[in-house]
Amino acid sequence: MTAQTARSRAFFLELALNVVIFTFCALITMQVFIEARTLSQQSSALSHLSLEAQTTAELFKTTGGDVDALLASLENAQRTNGGLMNDYADAIESFALEASTPPKTSRQEFIPVLDVLAPAGDYFIVQLYDRSLNPTNDWESAHYFLECAIDKPDALGLAKARIVVFDKKSRLYEFEVCEYVGVKPELGGVA
Repeated sequence: MTAQTARSRAFFLELALNVVIFTFCALITMQVFIEARTLSQQSSALSHLSLEAQTTAELFKTTGGDVDALLASLENAQRTNGGLMNDYADAIESFALEASTPPKTSRQEFIPVLDVLAPAGDYFIVQLYDRSLNPTNDWESAHYFLECAIDKPDALGLAKARIVVFDKKSRLYEFEVCEYVGVKPELGGVA
């Protein structure tokens, strides 16, 4: 083996090592960019949904806690009877029966999350959003949920609404808003 052959092998070994190191660095850089894009999308979704929640709160105050007026003011909102937990479960079961195919998200998978996340109240208004944050009426394609649980005004005339925004995994945003709607004689107050 000559000195020229040994130097050629060393050169190719160094070149191969440089290619491996460059590839490794490129993979790490790609992962950083992908994670940055994911965080940006999540941040954008949170900003959009918090704005929707704030709009719902302002409309609650503007309508004086009137559930029907609030429902009419909100675009693409649905009034539910037992809250999101019951309606979502019923919707995905009826969808599965109609399509005779199992739903993508099972009732058993989603209800434990809602038991923890969904607020309690006398009236419920729900807004559904898909992954692109477009309003939808389709429970199956919904990824984000805005639920407004409204309590009837108490004897002092204070109406409360708890607004919760969540996805299928966790609570994203939550707050409570109160509005004085006046004392009503039928609630035990003085006119």
